Amino acid sequence: MLQYVDAGHGYALLHRADGSFERLSGGGGIPIGVEDSYDYKSEMVRIGAGDRAMIVSDGIIEQFNPTDRDVDATRSQFGLQGMQQSMSKRARDAVEALFEAVIAHAGTDKLSDDATAVMVEWRCEMRNE
Repeated sequence: MLQYVDAGHGYALLHRADGSFERLSGGGGIPIGVEDSYDYKSEMVRIGAGDRAMIVSDGIIEQFNPTDRDVDATRSQFGLQGMQQSMSKRARDAVEALFEAVIAHAGTDKLSDDATAVMVEWRCEMRNE
């Protein structure tokens, strides 16, 4: 079981070994540090061998495509869909693959906001005792 708290933007995806995705956005509340006495609610989700969770900052999700820069209302962001497409490739280094995809989307390695990504993968080993 994975127990988590969303104390911020809620940009996290669980990529199951079977290829399906689940957004990890339950629970949580206001960004951490805003209020000293805020009571955050945690969530639990079942995980299995081969499942992976990626958590990113808004700088990944909200990165715009330069071809849409002049049309403010319809500028396309990388979004959770871009994140999901990147994770679907099951690259050996999923964080590196994500940044390559974001940079390709942005058309530059000078991203418009801070960009952070963390990947966690669960592995199960059989032991003969």
